[in-house]
This record gives sequence, C-alpha cells and structure tokens, in this order.
Amino acid sequence: MHNVVPRRLRPTFEKAISSGLAALARISCAVVAIAIGAAISASHACADEIEEAIARFETALETRDWPEAASAAARLGDHLDRLEDPKWRPRITAALEKGLDVRGEGVFVAVRSAEAMALAGDAAAPTLAKALRNRRLEKEDELRDLRNALVRSLGITASQKYASVVMKYLPHDDPTATAAAADGIAGYYESPEKLRKKLVESLLSALEVAAKSRETQSSGNRRAVSSAPTDPSKENRWEVVRQPIVDALSSLTNQYFEKLEDWKAWYDENEREPWD
Repeated sequence: MHNVVPRRLRPTFEKAISSGLAALARISCAVVAIAIGAAISASHACADEIEEAIARFETALETRDWPEAASAAARLGDHLDRLEDPKWRPRITAALEKGLDVRGEGVFVAVRSAEAMALAGDAAAPTLAKALRNRRLEKEDELRDLRNALVRSLGITASQKYASVVMKYLPHDDPTATAAAADGIAGYYESPEKLRKKLVESLLSALEVAAKSRETQSSGNRRAVSSAPTDPSKENRWEVVRQPIVDALSSLTNQYFEKLEDWKAWYDENEREPWD
C-alpha cells in the first residue's frame, strides 16, 4: 500500500480502511446476532410445539378420546424424529409411556405410543423392555399387535443393552412376533461387529426353523383340520417371517441373498472375517 498511495494521502487512506473494517465488523456482529436470535426463537417455537403436543396427548388420554390420542402420539413421534435437542427425549418418552397402558377399544393408542417411542433411541429402551415383561401380552390375543409393536420398537432403538430381549422373540411360536423381532433387529446395522454377528446367527437359526416348517407342510404332515378356527399366520410361518428376516440380514451384513443356503454359505465363509 505504501508503494502505491502517495505519502500525503496515506493517513486519509488508512483512516478510510479502518472505518470500513469497523463498519464491516459491526455488520458481521449484527448478522451473527440475528442468526443467534433466529435460532433461539426457533428453539423456543419447537419447545412450545412439543409441550403443546404432550398436553394434547395427555388430555386425550384423560378424556378417553382414543383417535385423538393416537394422532397425538404419532405427532410426538414426528417430533422425536426431527429432534435436535436430545434433552426432550426423556420428556416425550415419559408422556408416551402413559399411552402404553391403554387397553380395550383404545389398545391401538398403546400400539401408536410404542411405535413413536422407537424414535427416542436409548431413552425409550428401558421403558419398552419393561412393558414387554407384562404377561398379559402373551395371554391375550387382542394384545398381540401391542406386543409386536413393543418388540419392533425396542429393536429400532438399537439399544445394545436390550438386544438379547429382542432376540428372544425370534424363535417365538407366533411368527408375527418373529417377524417383529426381525424388523427391529434390522435397526442394529451400526452396532459393533461382535453384536451384529450374534444377531445374524440368531436370524439364520430362525430362518432355518421357518424353512423346516415349510418342508413339513409341503410333505403333507400338516396338523389335522379341526372345527376350531386357526390363525393363518401360524400355519404359514415361512411366508410371514422370510422377508423380514432377509431384510434384517441384509441390513446387518450389507449382503443380499434369497435362499437360506446362500446365506448360510456366506456366513460360514465370513463368520471369522472382519465385516467393517
């Protein structure tokens, strides 16, 4: 600058530069302040929306407005899915937990609550696991959808601590529970390799059991037909569980095969090899 600007103009030039830099600094500070203010406003708006959604859900439960409660539970699930501040997860989970107790004609509210809690991650895992300890879930047919939703959601949280709880439903007598467990296990795709290998082994065992049940049916060894109604899903285990298990295997291994023997061959070849 000193070689270009004449000596007599240098003070004026330097003063102009200083003034310009100062003005630029003030503009930058103003922009930053506006951005921070907008972020704070957005945060407050989000907090208000969440509180409103929780209040709406709890009011619907109190008034036994089951359609409204189910809609509010889904809305809370949307908030969990878009949540940037994790501090809200326990708060939303605690609200949704109240919906898990709904029975009778409003049991679908419990199902929607369980589905929404899947998006809370580890914050919801203990509550979901606790709910699965209710023995009524295995004794009452009307609670089958709730049981399956709880199993699926617990898996989707990908909680390592409760992976064994999800796995125990893979050999369940009811193939819809097996399918729900497989759907949930697909959520463990980012888990440590050791856990994923254990999950894959359990999935392959469940798929093999289903394949054997199909062979038994095709060979004519089906149960004698009685006058009592039967659940079609329990008579067609292979059709119910095959695709969910295959999808879960693909999620955990980044491979895809249609046939059981191809999955087993790949696993036998890669069981001791690194997957990551």
